[in-house]
Amino acid sequence: MQDEGITNPSDETKLLTKTIVEKLSQLHLTEKIELENGKMTDSKGNVIVVFPRN
Repeated sequence: MQDEGITNPSDETKLLTKTIVEKLSQLHLTEKIELENGKMTDSKGNVIVVFPRN
């Protein structure tokens, strides 16, 4: 039996994934991405996404 939500993620997860993909697709391929304290930022310190803490 599969756990609920594994093959069909929640709407929140779908939106978060879509946001990450859209923002990363606008960055240059050599852009450095940092992940710290639940926050993803580019090399200039611009926030790409803040991950929810559940």
